[in-house]
Amino acid sequence: MHQEEVREEIAAADSAAAGAPPTAVHTGAVPASTIKPRKRYAYRFFKRAFDIVSSGAVLLIFSWFILILLFIKWLEDVGTPAYSLEITEVGSMTIKSKA
Repeated sequence: MHQEEVREEIAAADSAAAGAPPTAVHTGAVPASTIKPRKRYAYRFFKRAFDIVSSGAVLLIFSWFILILLFIKWLEDVGTPAYSLEITEVGSMTIKSKA
């Protein structure tokens, strides 16, 4: 179909929906009232399931590497491998924070 034929069909559909005579001129834009959202629940479900499964697989694949890095960090500092902080204030008071 040519663009002009498509525009005429859209104009006819719009004019029939609006109650106008079928000879109404169409500007090429589709009115928002005629657009209906598509309900694609299965697509959304499988897309979300794929996201969850693939991210879980990536975490499972790289978890050994992360554990090795945390073990090396623990060997160096002999403390919590994730995070530790020592703050020395004026008056030689030391605050140790471990998370």
